Amino acid sequence: MDLVEARNLCEALRVENHDYKNTYERMRKEHSEKMADLCQREEEAKKQVATWEQMYREWMATMERRVNNLQVTNEELSTWLHDENEISPHRRTDGGAGAAGGGNQRR
Repeated sequence: MDLVEARNLCEALRVENHDYKNTYERMRKEHSEKMADLCQREEEAKKQVATWEQMYREWMATMERRVNNLQVTNEELSTWLHDENEISPHRRTDGGAGAAGGGNQRR
């Protein structure tokens, strides 16, 4: 290989090396931008998850209050129905005795 060929090869390698460096820098920049975008999306997702978690906790607290209220109402209604069932037979008995007693009064 003579000097001219060596210089030409050296220049060609410099150009190729320069192209590779440019490609590397471009790819590094793209990678950095994509990573920054990914980090931003991740932070937004974390905030959204935190918001949904808070909303879920509030919803669950509301549902627990409603269930508790329904349980209390159910207990009150059950007690009321139980009391009515206990009172009702006495009323019927009193009503029957009153009618029989009324019949006795006529005699």
